[in-house]
Amino acid sequence: MTECTVCGRNTDKLFLAEVEGAHIEVCEVCGNFGKIIEEIKHKPKTTFVKREAKSELEEPEEDFKPNYGKLIIQARQKIGLERKDFALKIKEKESLIKRVESQQMIPDAKLTK
Repeated sequence: MTECTVCGRNTDKLFLAEVEGAHIEVCEVCGNFGKIIEEIKHKPKTTFVKREAKSELEEPEEDFKPNYGKLIIQARQKIGLERKDFALKIKEKESLIKRVESQQMIPDAKLTK
């Protein structure tokens, strides 16, 4: 069942009507307040699939050296980039780069490329 936007009545049939210049969905009774344009066909309800949130604690796909953070910092400094510029270049947040460099987070496969 759907609801009329004018009176709030639950009905099986809704109509698209022009009422005082506005196009609205109305029941058959409220359609008398304006001009009925067409009957609205029932739309199938959209269902949503809940995806599981990815955890930063997932096992990494690759093995990392124990000092990977320091190696990343050295590589970034070697090419002459500040953390902010490096983040912009690889289209990631600066805070994420900081967490990886401080080894608070293990980079995922997307980030390692």
